[in-house]
Amino acid sequence: MAVNLLIAILISLSYSKFSHAGSSSLDDEFAVNQVIVSTTGVEFGKSILPRSVLIAALELSDSENSKLENRFFRIVEATGDEALPLSDFDGRNVLYHFMRARLFFQGLEATNHALSKSMTIRIRMAHAYNPVTHFSSRNSYNNARHIPEAIDGQWGPETWFHLPKPSVNWPRSILNTILFSLTVPGIGLTLLPANVISNSNGGLDAAKIPSVIYHEAFHWASDRGDLFPESQVYHWIPEDYANYFGAAMIDAPLRAESEAYAAPHFRKNFDRLKGRSGQASKMIESGAYNDTSFVPSLFWQIRKILNAQLQIPPNAFTLTSFPIVVRLGDQLIWNSIKYLGNNKHSAREALPSDIEPALLKAMDELPQITTAQRSAILEILTQWR
Repeated sequence: MAVNLLIAILISLSYSKFSHAGSSSLDDEFAVNQVIVSTTGVEFGKSILPRSVLIAALELSDSENSKLENRFFRIVEATGDEALPLSDFDGRNVLYHFMRARLFFQGLEATNHALSKSMTIRIRMAHAYNPVTHFSSRNSYNNARHIPEAIDGQWGPETWFHLPKPSVNWPRSILNTILFSLTVPGIGLTLLPANVISNSNGGLDAAKIPSVIYHEAFHWASDRGDLFPESQVYHWIPEDYANYFGAAMIDAPLRAESEAYAAPHFRKNFDRLKGRSGQASKMIESGAYNDTSFVPSLFWQIRKILNAQLQIPPNAFTLTSFPIVVRLGDQLIWNSIKYLGNNKHSAREALPSDIEPALLKAMDELPQITTAQRSAILEILTQWR
């Protein structure tokens, strides 16, 4: 009984920071003009914007600026259809960052017609996606995803941000405890609470994390025939690019940068490029590749070489403490997508081995890249082979 009580207390303490995360009423915690920003990826916190700046950034359709809807996005509650009010923090935060992402991608390709598509964004979702019925009877938490348009046209492309939900891997916790009990009789059971904590997943409150929102915005911005058209089939390479651009838009090599709203399981750092092992190379050759950390890390090293900031037209974010930063490396990575496809497969179905030749072709399009920078990039690409 005492052990059970201790476990309950430890789990409660471990998850206390998520206790409010799925709430639809956050007025007591967030001011009405607040959003969450990551200025360097290390600084993560709430920022109050002047109301005029916020309204300009959101481009709301409602003349009274009370609904989270504009010509591009409509933010709704879970399976609902009504646009949420401006006072809804999660909705306001998601719309703010999607509008910022739209201008970022417009800076990379002004004629990208994907940026003109309207889309419903669902927050605080608990349902899994079903390609036939839209909303599955099965629950899904700790996730965010971009879904394709229904085959029969019943719904258009959407982005979903799911509710966070802490969990414990009980089988592993109990197995570890039993194994230790066999090794050190009389002590193993006392370690059950520690095993529970070490095998706990605090959850992911995706609607509150800029890099995760930008990851999904990338899927929206690249959802077109010659880039990464969304489909029912999951592919790793689009996730590699989405992880990179999620980090690029916070100008820091991080995914799920918030300790407050993302458990360690979800957080990634792309700052260091680790050399690939022989086994990894075999996986690349066979197509059995599922490492969404190596490619973003490779891209990040290229971004550090091509760190010149590109000029984009003045916008509602220009005068804020969180201006949009687009670098030459971002341009190269974006341009490379269209070269991933060939006569055997589309860009979406690309293999890791397609990335290097795509980058080399994209480099030829950018005269701003110097001979020294090109040599440095080629040196980095040797780690890919």
